[in-house]
Amino acid sequence: MNFRWSLAALFAASVGGANAQESEVLFSHKHWQVSVVGWDDGSIGCVAEVTAPGESFSI
Repeated sequence: MNFRWSLAALFAASVGGANAQESEVLFSHKHWQVSVVGWDDGSIGCVAEVTAPGESFSI
């Protein structure tokens, strides 16, 4: 498993089954987007992701 997929798996595990209630984009540039997210368990966090044809990455 390469580094990128390891980070994606770690992110998915840390989020668990929580679903976002609300999110707001704080920064967007080309394929990058950073959002502040309010989760349904009451916690708040930031999610940074890049999406391009054939690739995606989130932290």
